[in-house]
Amino acid sequence: MKFTAKGYIEIGYELSADGKSILISVKDTGKGIPDDKKEKVFERFQKLDEFAQGTGLGLAICQSIVHTFHGSISLESEVGVGSKFTISLPYTPGLELEERT
Repeated sequence: MKFTAKGYIEIGYELSADGKSILISVKDTGKGIPDDKKEKVFERFQKLDEFAQGTGLGLAICQSIVHTFHGSISLESEVGVGSKFTISLPYTPGLELEERT
């Protein structure tokens, strides 16, 4: 969010096509992440911009939490267009999903 000075940030969720996972996505129109740095964004203390605030722990912590719940987190990004992070968590059919706004 700190790299989206203008534009939008969109948060959404859906059930996967096979019905076995909940997909939570965060999409922005920020500056995007270059291909050669995409692998590193989930590593501890990795900052893409040396001048930005932060310690480079945010996405590493997110990934650790997601893995604790047997899920995964992925990234799609294009420089100058923005990024989309998708978290996939196991879902047990029959459990009620409560929609909140």
